[in-house]
Amino acid sequence: MLFYKFQKAGNLEFGMLRRGEIFFASPSELNDANECRPRWILHGNLEHWQRLASWILDKTILGNERLSGGKPELVGEILETAEEIGSGLKRKAKNRNVGLEELEQMFIETSRDPLCSVMEESTFEFFANAVANFVRNELPKFLSESRYLSSFSLEATNPTMWGHYAAAEKGFVLVYSTKDGRVPLKSCVKNLHGFKKRTDDLFSGHVYEIGIYDELAIPLKAVQYRAKPPTANALRELVPQFRFSEREEHYDGPELLMSEASEKEGSLVGLVKSTDWRYENEVRAFFPSFFSLAPDDRVLSVDINNFIGVICGARMSPREKGRVCICCHHWMQSSAHDGDVCLFQAEQVRDKFDFTIKPIGTVNPKSPSFDGRLPLIRLGDLKPSQSRRIRSLAKEIAEKSKKFVPYEDEL
Repeated sequence: MLFYKFQKAGNLEFGMLRRGEIFFASPSELNDANECRPRWILHGNLEHWQRLASWILDKTILGNERLSGGKPELVGEILETAEEIGSGLKRKAKNRNVGLEELEQMFIETSRDPLCSVMEESTFEFFANAVANFVRNELPKFLSESRYLSSFSLEATNPTMWGHYAAAEKGFVLVYSTKDGRVPLKSCVKNLHGFKKRTDDLFSGHVYEIGIYDELAIPLKAVQYRAKPPTANALRELVPQFRFSEREEHYDGPELLMSEASEKEGSLVGLVKSTDWRYENEVRAFFPSFFSLAPDDRVLSVDINNFIGVICGARMSPREKGRVCICCHHWMQSSAHDGDVCLFQAEQVRDKFDFTIKPIGTVNPKSPSFDGRLPLIRLGDLKPSQSRRIRSLAKEIAEKSKKFVPYEDEL
């Protein structure tokens, strides 16, 4: 399966091509304000709601000078209302999906009677404002997961893609291939979380290990296009924030409670976009890490054996095409790669908004680096087998309605 990455012809992009690198962006660094945005709902059993109530009380009361300063008895009485408030929240929620935006009003209404029995009305109004501030501004921060992704497309001839992401056809498109739906990537440091088959013992090929690596094959995942974002259960995601006793921790209380809350469509966060983006025909790779990472730590190198070549834009200058060839040559030499890296030319079709893909030739890995000539073997000088392959690739690239073949998890 072929997949593509559109690039403008800038110094940064040429530098990354020279090293075979791709960048994994956070949602805030992308061009869609709705990236990785789920529809947060609350759905759980009585224990979920009671622990949520206890957590909100903890966060609202503790550290608040007016509510807790010098009043240990009052703090204790307030925290003891958590079960009653949680039970009230469950009665209001019943078995429906409660939108996160409903929680503020629900919590204040449900807590009024239990708390007004231990505090004055004016103090409760102050408490209600503190709850509103926490639910609106602080609680969402606990739901924001570190997520980094790199985007590709299954289409290389879409004019809108060339216009938006390849500088109005002055840029280029990187062509990659995968046999199993994964992309082998390499990091400068060990920051890739995942699993691998063991190859060093009696059960080689049948035993897996979990670890943190500097090389890992990452699966591609297809983006879905919908009118609505995916639904994700905030009660499930907040379980790690709840307070558990040492005994509960020992007997996997947090894990069991999390398993009792439906995930809904949480696994689709980052894989659903508005139908307006359908033209991208996008697939994504997610950086396999559970930690927040600085931008410099989110640059990974692609295995050059999965790199097919480059398509030059219809309006790309001869000078920039030469830079593409030289950058590919540099990557091949630094990787000791003597296979074919192909160069193609995208040409506009006269009678419709489309492109044809013409083969140019292959990068010559044996060419000297600085002899004043491009390290290029043109189409007419290729061996018959190479010529047939590059022509076949050009035809495959130009085909429409490509089918995504996902990676089948071995575990």
